[in-house]
Amino acid sequence: MLGRVAESTPNIRLMIPFVRTAWELERCLNIVQAHPTATSLPVWVMAEVPSVAYWIPTYAEMGIEGVSIGSNDLTQLVLGVDRDSEVCAELFDEADPAVLDTIARIIGACQEAGIRSQSIPTWRTRSATSSPARSAAFCWLPPHRGGQPPRRFLRDIGSMGPTVVPERELGRLNSISEKRWVDINGIEQGMFIEGQNDANPVLLVVHGGPGMPDHFLTKRYPTGLEELFTVVWWEQRGTGLSYRPDIRAETMTVDQFVADTLAVTNYLRARFGKEKIYLMGHSWGSFIGIQAAAQGPQLYNAYIGMAQVSYQLESERLAYEFMLERFRQKGDTKMVRRLERAPVTATGGTPDDYLALRDKGMHSLGVGTTHDMKSVISGIFIPSWLASEYSLREKVNLWRGRSFSRRFGLWDKVLRTDLSTVVPSLEIPVYFFHGRCDYTCSYGLARQYFRKLDAALKGFYTFEHSAHSPVLEEAGKARSILRKAVLTGSAAHADTT
Repeated sequence: MLGRVAESTPNIRLMIPFVRTAWELERCLNIVQAHPTATSLPVWVMAEVPSVAYWIPTYAEMGIEGVSIGSNDLTQLVLGVDRDSEVCAELFDEADPAVLDTIARIIGACQEAGIRSQSIPTWRTRSATSSPARSAAFCWLPPHRGGQPPRRFLRDIGSMGPTVVPERELGRLNSISEKRWVDINGIEQGMFIEGQNDANPVLLVVHGGPGMPDHFLTKRYPTGLEELFTVVWWEQRGTGLSYRPDIRAETMTVDQFVADTLAVTNYLRARFGKEKIYLMGHSWGSFIGIQAAAQGPQLYNAYIGMAQVSYQLESERLAYEFMLERFRQKGDTKMVRRLERAPVTATGGTPDDYLALRDKGMHSLGVGTTHDMKSVISGIFIPSWLASEYSLREKVNLWRGRSFSRRFGLWDKVLRTDLSTVVPSLEIPVYFFHGRCDYTCSYGLARQYFRKLDAALKGFYTFEHSAHSPVLEEAGKARSILRKAVLTGSAAHADTT
């Protein structure tokens, strides 16, 4: 019987359940090896017992090719709770941090050992006529460098309830969640790659700064972009996962960042077999992103500018005037005096004393990173140290990279560049997503640039309740626009300009 099934179903595997110790697995494998048909099958083990997390390196050496995580039984044994007991029902929680940590350890150990891991949703048995595809549904996390996967994925697999997987969820069979490093123009650069189906279009997100990745902010502000795209949160040279103190100063230029964007794009096109991908630039990332789109239009389906930079020196002057007026209205004489001593002008630029006040002032007025973020410390600094997707060293490098990236005149280059003269036109569809409350990159100036920009198709979208990060702040609206306009190649529901 087994032989006939193996012949007709070449991807069949032999799964050994409830494996507790190496000696127990060895006895099972001896039985398998004595069976002429079973010896040709790939052998996996079920991770239902917490001890699997410890034994995976040994299991891999014994020839095990993969581990399937049975979250129901694993939860019972981690928490010591009988899932069928009405008395203990409230204590059975597959999303308990101890359970998620155990799953993370199992996945990390599999990645280190070079074997596959998957989470099989558990469900109550239905009739024998249930779809065979459902009985094999699972979420597979391929091996990737760097240990623990993003916590959102663990929440997903930790919260799977006892129900048959519906047809609409079968796209998760090809879900992807990676932390990966790639050689980009001679520098190893890191990125997070997330998606519910790796057949979806690819979206490359170019973060702001210079030197400030924003992937960790998606924990507080989940975007849901992975529903529509395979989303790539690339961390630029000298920043976060890509920080190295020995990066040569001469490579920290705008031209190099644009070249890196194009190189990452080509890596992703080859990796996922796409002729073109989508490109989203955020703030500083929009400064280099729109230039990459202009230089390589054949690589992109469309360009999306989130908090699009236009002429930053004028944007800073407008922000200065706004803050000065608002603090006068609030009666904050101390802040008013400090601002008056550090005016932003066309000739003087942005004085250091102004930059020392800028972030604190903008966030306190609700016109900074997000409309509801009132402090850089509570809104960015602390969340970055709590981000589970980074190791401790990587968290340190996140802030080292921020300081490092600001030593090379990149801010002055952004400040003095009028993008309407550098990129007056694009050969691909272009979309601007901008928060009405954004003074980090002026909303009004972005609209002016958009009107000047020559493109065959373009759409400007105002996010009324957002400041500098509308895709994070009004995620539902952003996804709707991406689904109905960007992915269809139209300007549906765009503002009338």
